[in-house]
Amino acid sequence: MYGRLWAPSAFGVPVRTPKKDVVAYGSPAARWVLAGQLVRSLHDCTVVDLERELARHP
Repeated sequence: MYGRLWAPSAFGVPVRTPKKDVVAYGSPAARWVLAGQLVRSLHDCTVVDLERELARHP
């Protein structure tokens, strides 16, 4: 997820930091992110020409 990072303070109140970053969903740091976007990554993919593929299969 991508969003604003927050940090714990000495008084127990979360403090907003100036940093935005991508944090893995299962990461312990995820509880300190106010997410605005979900980030996905693709692996082992093949780019294809859709026009050519559509022409092959009328």
